[in-house]
Amino acid sequence: MTGAPGERKVGEALDAIEGIIVLHDRHKPGSRSNIDHVAVTPAGVWVIDAKVRLGKRLEFCNKGGLFGRDERLMVGGRDETRLVDAMGWQVQTVHEACADLLAADTAVRPALCFVDATVGWLDRRPWSVRGVVVCWRAVLPDLLLRPGPLDGQRMTELAERIANRLPAA
Repeated sequence: MTGAPGERKVGEALDAIEGIIVLHDRHKPGSRSNIDHVAVTPAGVWVIDAKVRLGKRLEFCNKGGLFGRDERLMVGGRDETRLVDAMGWQVQTVHEACADLLAADTAVRPALCFVDATVGWLDRRPWSVRGVVVCWRAVLPDLLLRPGPLDGQRMTELAERIANRLPAA
């Protein structure tokens, strides 16, 4: 698996965050696809896809012009928006796995976490492209430890449900 080193690095960073529950490498039943990481946090459930882009610069770009929005994720000068779009099935899969336990105040959110990529000196906080958070390992604690409606018991219930319905790959 080409993404394995990056998945491990992101997994280690997630495991170091106290106060969240992390499930790694979850299998989508009926397919060969997997989800790198699911983090159940006080603010909700996060689907985190790890990507290695050694030394490549991450940038947000709006190609929609003056009157429109056409958000793009640029990595090393290349349009990598397909990575953003590919998060849809992962979010849907996790949502379906735990929808009956999700309250109206709890969302399943997507994030792309880049390993060994670079960001501009003004881009020290994650940003969003088409509703998908673009981040890197150093900002994971700030992103995932935001306060929210979930207490430890609800977090555990959600994590157990997701683990039961999306087995380890």
